[in-house]
Amino acid sequence: MEFVAATKDGLIVYDASQIEETDQGGNWSTGKCTDGRTVKVLASLPCPPNAFGFAWSEDGALLASVCDEGVRVYDAERRYKVVNELEKVAPDVQGRAGGVRSLYFSPLKTYLVTYEKWDPQYPENVHVWALKGKRAGERIRSCTLKGYTSGALPVQLITWTCDESLCLELLPGVGVVVHDGDLMDPTDPEDDERVIPEPNVAKFLIAPRAQKDGQPWVAVYVPQASMVARVSLYNLNKPSKIVMELNLPSKVKDCQMLWNFDGSALLANAMSDVDETGNSYFGSTYLYWLKPEDRKKLEVCGADKGLVQDLAWSPCSNEFMVIVGMLPAEVNLYNGTTGKLEKSLGKSKRNTLKWNPFGRFAAVAGFGTLPGDLDFYDRSKDETVASLRAALTVDCSWFADGRHFMAATVAPRMNEGNQITVYKYNGDPVLKMEFKPDFIEGRHEDTGAGARTKTQALLFAARWRPDGGEKHRA
Repeated sequence: MEFVAATKDGLIVYDASQIEETDQGGNWSTGKCTDGRTVKVLASLPCPPNAFGFAWSEDGALLASVCDEGVRVYDAERRYKVVNELEKVAPDVQGRAGGVRSLYFSPLKTYLVTYEKWDPQYPENVHVWALKGKRAGERIRSCTLKGYTSGALPVQLITWTCDESLCLELLPGVGVVVHDGDLMDPTDPEDDERVIPEPNVAKFLIAPRAQKDGQPWVAVYVPQASMVARVSLYNLNKPSKIVMELNLPSKVKDCQMLWNFDGSALLANAMSDVDETGNSYFGSTYLYWLKPEDRKKLEVCGADKGLVQDLAWSPCSNEFMVIVGMLPAEVNLYNGTTGKLEKSLGKSKRNTLKWNPFGRFAAVAGFGTLPGDLDFYDRSKDETVASLRAALTVDCSWFADGRHFMAATVAPRMNEGNQITVYKYNGDPVLKMEFKPDFIEGRHEDTGAGARTKTQALLFAARWRPDGGEKHRA
């Protein structure tokens, strides 16, 4: 039960399965909990104080973190020993600090993609690094994400299919270029047979599994320009040929796309800043279900239903849950094969959904501006098994065993009161660790704009270590 906390002092890896009674002092940096017990600290690693400077591989075997020199990759199976060191590509320019700002692994952890701060003197700021074989440590591909400085990525320019047989690259003005997965011989963008011809594409999403003719579907979102925004679906067996498309309502500004667990159906949640009904200051949403194999599409929730607060596919079965409407909002369960409503779970002040890895339990919560009420819903029995309040929660997730749930209060949303709490699926607390400074610093000097209390932000993110071995499925 390992998890990593991104703190002001770097990354700290804890093991929640090893909690000891102790009379020794300490704080969060040594694993001290609020009840006096201590969680074992496995490693302390350098990392910038934000939520985007580290990443787990999908199987949890590797952990990558940003450092001043570039990126370090650690082997979680070997006590977090450094196995790769990758230098940043662009130097600091005229006092402007550069460096890596975000990163992620390929599905089989063969490659690592790093995003550096964009600078006009060094426009190529996205780099692919090989982590295995003879090319280990080599930079094998570079491209440009113009204007990116830091924080969450607006788009992932380069991604792979689940088996890494193909690599897709978004190339503005051209479309999505399909390369061989090893990038040994990149595709010529003028090769029409190997390009998804969407020159205005804003983002794309590969289905998690192959479907038709051994290749997965790809969903492409094209924002509104001279024509309304749309979602188009392609198959990588013939990437140049469109399979189906969905025209979205006018004034749509963005679209969230989610594939189901086997890659056979897609949810497209289109968002607009304008609410034509006049019922909301927060704009409107339009949720659609698409099934490319049968060329079927269906509007699940229109603007008249209210805002979609959150939605999530079950990770193991073809069904999805949606929270929709003004608060108290409806919590509904839909059939993923047909896109139609299966049952309503009632109305409540909730805006967050998290399925556990086996699709048995779902956390249905009211976080953010809501008080933090949290229900654990048992899908196998269609009943709520526990209810509690996890106040001020900003981020949350299930551990790989599907029985432990983490709720964290993190900066910059909350610049004081940072904490991590772990619960069992029945609502029992396992641990609570508060990230408080040893002493409260004084106020800033009043320069005429008013003195401000110095921030107490110490925790920026908390993530479970993934379980690639799936040992918990036994």
